[in-house]
Amino acid sequence: ATWGFEFHTARATDDTPHTEAAARIARYAFLRQTASKTNSTAIALGHTQDDQVETLLLHLLRGSGSRGLGAMRRRDSDLARPLLDISRREIEAYLARLHLTPRRDPSNDDPRFTRNRLRQQVLRAIDAFDPAARELLARTADILSEEDRFLDDATAELPDDLARDR
Repeated sequence: ATWGFEFHTARATDDTPHTEAAARIARYAFLRQTASKTNSTAIALGHTQDDQVETLLLHLLRGSGSRGLGAMRRRDSDLARPLLDISRREIEAYLARLHLTPRRDPSNDDPRFTRNRLRQQVLRAIDAFDPAARELLARTADILSEEDRFLDDATAELPDDLARDR
């Protein structure tokens, strides 16, 4: 309100499963519903370069192909991710300069969740191996994303049976 922004909030229903996937589905449904009500053309998400690296590694460990290894797209339909080139550390430093404290979700520390274990164990080891690794991994996701987009465009006019085997 201080900055003149509208604020919208909701709670997931009691029957929403208590999983990360269910929470993401409920969150995106709420965001799309709010975007529709406010005549918004895009939903800006706060995913950072660190989130991009985590997504790339999770997809790699699950055996994804180029589409999955492209991780998150800067623009994907109605979703925009304007912070994908900025690290969490840079954002936190910016907030500190403004004397703002970021809100932290305590569930991000829970090792029961795969992403958290990856963040707490694997990324720490990768950082120790090469401090520039996160930036390089994010660049890899960008390259794979662009290659995937190129393949989609190149196969768009092909018959379905040929296009499926990109």
